[in-house]
Amino acid sequence: DWMITTQLTVPANGQLRFWTRQAQNGDQGSIFQIRASLNATQDNQAAFQIIQSYTESDLQDLNGDITQYTEKVIDFPAAFIGQTVYIAFVRVHTQLTNARSGDRWLIDDVRVRPRCSNPNGLDASNPQSTSITLTWNNPGLATSFEIEVVPQGQDPTGTGVIVSAPGTNPTSFNTAGSPLTFAPGQCYQYYVRAVCGTAPDTLTSGWAGPFPFCTLPLGSVCADPLVVQTLPYQTAGNTLNFGDEVDTTQGTGCGATPAGTNYLAGNEVFYSYTPDITGNVSI
Repeated sequence: DWMITTQLTVPANGQLRFWTRQAQNGDQGSIFQIRASLNATQDNQAAFQIIQSYTESDLQDLNGDITQYTEKVIDFPAAFIGQTVYIAFVRVHTQLTNARSGDRWLIDDVRVRPRCSNPNGLDASNPQSTSITLTWNNPGLATSFEIEVVPQGQDPTGTGVIVSAPGTNPTSFNTAGSPLTFAPGQCYQYYVRAVCGTAPDTLTSGWAGPFPFCTLPLGSVCADPLVVQTLPYQTAGNTLNFGDEVDTTQGTGCGATPAGTNYLAGNEVFYSYTPDITGNVSI
């Protein structure tokens, strides 16, 4: 069974993208092929060459929800770039009896578009207790991205949060104030993909990642201190748990023993207290 498009011009870095599903659970033995032709005659089937072939289990997870469409993305071979082509969707099935058999092939939203370049070179820096700066190479200079963050070791869902970031290479995105949220002192991993074009004709690149990172415990930096809510306040702990984020020279009136010891050269923890009383507070 053949379904052939009108003639389409394949752009530089061109891709064929379409959404698809089958109609029946279980493998009915059908083969689904994508073919392309440079011939001027649309129905010259002999001129078409196969550029992608799927079994039923290749096309879709037959053990999942068969009613859900999935997007397929196919890179055109170099010989088709810049050329005017016909694209054919071909269902191949061998009928073992006189009765019609095989599965149906449902196809929607067929598009030929330039490739949306994958990010790469992921990194993470400037960790805070609830935010971090995520950096990646952005070869396509996209300005919109989808980021998914999961706990370290957990599989991604494939659906993240859409964020805007500068169209620079590399791109640096500070998560402070963004829809991404993190808990203090936890370890995560992130994935990112570029979003190209404008709605409703947007495209996404492949996912890059994972890249692991950890947030700092509350109290590790001045921007995210441990907040003293009420007095009297007492706590116990070890500054080893908070790290050494700040090194500076202390004041001369600190009473260091022996003299010259710099207490600020080691690990530290930050506290914050906003008084709601008038009077002296002893620390």
